[in-house]
Amino acid sequence: MKKVLVIVILSLMSLLLLAQAQSPLSRSYTYESKYQYTAAIEAMQSLYTNSQDDVFVNLRLGWLYYLNADYDNAVKHYETAYDQEKCLEAIEGLVSVAYMQGEWEKVIASSDEILKKYPHNTSVRFKKAYSFFALKDWNKAAKSFNEVLKVYPYDLDSRCYLLACQLYSGDMMNAKKTYSFVIQYSPACPYIAEYEATRK
Repeated sequence: MKKVLVIVILSLMSLLLLAQAQSPLSRSYTYESKYQYTAAIEAMQSLYTNSQDDVFVNLRLGWLYYLNADYDNAVKHYETAYDQEKCLEAIEGLVSVAYMQGEWEKVIASSDEILKKYPHNTSVRFKKAYSFFALKDWNKAAKSFNEVLKVYPYDLDSRCYLLACQLYSGDMMNAKKTYSFVIQYSPACPYIAEYEATRK
């Protein structure tokens, strides 16, 4: 009995020491995978304290603050990373924050900067298209959604928004073609009913 108790105690101590030995970065990823973003941020703080200008550490913190909907801190860390190294991840992070905050003009301007160097970045292109959509600039939004669809023709979100743009801009000929696709592959698209109402 004593041997079993000793083995159990030693096993628990080993697990505790192993958990303590795990690096801050590893702990951060573990917490993130469990959607514990505050704990993931706290795990990164010791790395940040020792390397405040480190690009990766700032990108990682920017991402975690973004996931935690703390957009001011996300911007702070993405900007620090961008100041150190004009990397795509930092500017994409800033675009994502602006997108979540509904800063449509900022999304468009930053997206244009990215798309000059990375024209096939469909994630950024979608955010730009949606920004035009939110601003009710139907023609620019339709053009941007079409650019996403050139790369990903079965991107159903882009196809659904394209239908709305064509409908709202009065481009009924193209709306009819888009509707035929959307009704078949994305029947939950909320703009189908609006299109069908115009055909009655």
